[in-house]
Amino acid sequence: MDQWKTVYLYMILVTVTCTCVVTPGTQGQELQYRHLLPRPWYYRHNFEEAMQMTPHFIMFFTPECEQCKAMMLNFDEVADKYNTMKTPQVILAKVDCVEYNVLCKKYGVDGFPTLILFRDGKETKVVTLTKDNFHSEIRKGMTFVQFYAPWCDHCRTLLPAWDALSFKFPNRPHIKIAKMDCTAQGNSKTCQDQKIADYPTLILFKNGRHIGEFGGDETFEWTVESMHNFVATSLHIHDDL
Repeated sequence: MDQWKTVYLYMILVTVTCTCVVTPGTQGQELQYRHLLPRPWYYRHNFEEAMQMTPHFIMFFTPECEQCKAMMLNFDEVADKYNTMKTPQVILAKVDCVEYNVLCKKYGVDGFPTLILFRDGKETKVVTLTKDNFHSEIRKGMTFVQFYAPWCDHCRTLLPAWDALSFKFPNRPHIKIAKMDCTAQGNSKTCQDQKIADYPTLILFKNGRHIGEFGGDETFEWTVESMHNFVATSLHIHDDL
């Protein structure tokens, strides 16, 4: 179970790093990130600069949001695991959108919680699938899909690594990293048609056809590197598109 969490904290495992919490500074101007690494300080005026220097997985929340409260324990637990890594490559942090509403509006955050991965200042490229766009999105090229449920702890742990994976194929526009919430309205039938029985289930499609499923038992290491290798190997086996 612990291995799964390590794995799922996102296949962003671009190899996630420290768990961070954003809290108001002493004068209400600083974004303080608490974690086990040397403490970085971010201000409103250098937030974008920080996003450029190191990949960040940000949870935008509000204190009164019940779903945010439910997610925080898992988010913090996963973040703590990555704080102990020798060479952190991703920073996990939370932003209070009541305190920093201007910052949240700038990034189009209008629902809570909202999770965004920033790399080189750019947001994640993960495609969100629904019953309406599922077949059109997987019809052409390689599409690696994570079928998940919001209440699934393993799925929550995997999100950061999954987002990070979306940045691993910069010169291969025909390779898409996508996710589908099987509990969302109208999506359940699509997931049933794909014979999804457990969460998360990771399936690779080529031109609409199921060509492989990534996973293993609870000891299987789900990292950005291992998932990247899975897709790369599948590309070689099934020819370039």
